[in-house]
Amino acid sequence: MREELYIPVSALNAFVYCPRKFYYQYILFEHEDNYHTVLGNIVHEKIDVEAHYKEKEKYKWSSVSLKSELWGLTGKLDIMEMS
Repeated sequence: MREELYIPVSALNAFVYCPRKFYYQYILFEHEDNYHTVLGNIVHEKIDVEAHYKEKEKYKWSSVSLKSELWGLTGKLDIMEMS
């Protein structure tokens, strides 16, 4: 499957949450930052830097990319933990 045919999980989440929001964000490409989105971007910058580490007997990975050829979805996990 060609990469451009994959649907971002974030788009699916936006559609389930509010089809109108999905339409503005993913069809019209209109998006305005607010306090929550700016704060989220700052937090993600820190998470993206710490790619792999061990904390209290748990292994953690950040920014783990996922793709499903079966479902045609792509996305990224913020944090993945394993004991």
